[in-house]
Amino acid sequence: MLHSFCKNVYLNYNIYSFNKRFCTLSKIFS
Repeated sequence: MLHSFCKNVYLNYNIYSFNKRFCTLSKIFS
């Protein structure tokens, strides 16, 4: 239970940071 919770938080954090990077790139190119 706790392990899967930690894994979900980790994945969500990676997705969030990826989205942040992608948004930054979009602003640069737009």
